[in-house]
Amino acid sequence: MNSNAQDKIQLTPSGKELSKKEIDDLFKWNSEQRNKMAVGAGSLVGSLLDELERNGKTYIRLKNPAPGGHTVEYTLVQGKQNLIAPIAQFLGFKKVTDSKLEIHNA
Repeated sequence: MNSNAQDKIQLTPSGKELSKKEIDDLFKWNSEQRNKMAVGAGSLVGSLLDELERNGKTYIRLKNPAPGGHTVEYTLVQGKQNLIAPIAQFLGFKKVTDSKLEIHNA
């Protein structure tokens, strides 16, 4: 993937930034998904979500969490894809791809 494309903020399919309601709805959805994971893993994913929002209005949608486990898939909703891996790695994630997060077993 071209690094210039990665640096560009990706907006929602409508081409607009997420509204406050859309962000609130996404937060609720992501909380439900995190709660299906192991407590420590879900907490670390929550820290990642907070940092992504703080560092570039980047939002991801979680999906298919491993029940009681340490992995979750995601899709970029808005923001910069290239922020996700470095922030996750800094926080201590085991593995990060363009669509999946893996946390070390605690």
